[in-house]
Amino acid sequence: MKLVTYKVNSNGRLGIVINNQIYDLSMAAYHNGMRNFPSTMFEYLQDSETLSLYAKTLETKLISGELTMPSEKYDDLLLMAPVPNPTSCRDGYAFRQHVAAARRNRKVEMIEEFDQYPIFILRIIMPFRARAKSGVCPIIFNN
Repeated sequence: MKLVTYKVNSNGRLGIVINNQIYDLSMAAYHNGMRNFPSTMFEYLQDSETLSLYAKTLETKLISGELTMPSEKYDDLLLMAPVPNPTSCRDGYAFRQHVAAARRNRKVEMIEEFDQYPIFILRIIMPFRARAKSGVCPIIFNN
């Protein structure tokens, strides 16, 4: 399953690519009876475990012809970044080889914890208030 964000007017829409055609995934869900499927990749990623199963069902129905709806040629649409406005960006701490080389140079062994506990540098992109919808914006730390 290949998902994309494509531009419609000035907005990004969530699409699924099938046979060089892009189908609006939210509209496909609507035509299949689901009225609240996300229209953007950001919204989709909030519950991707559940939604990806439904999206796979839609893909199967579109391929088989069980679900028919208008689509656009892949080459006729302007593709955007998959997640146009991410709220954060995580960089891996370091490549394992770099850490191992640095430890070797200091004549110390590689630590087992490097592979057990990934470390990320979290870069907040959007201001805190912009992310908060109702005055509350939880901060989640991933272990």
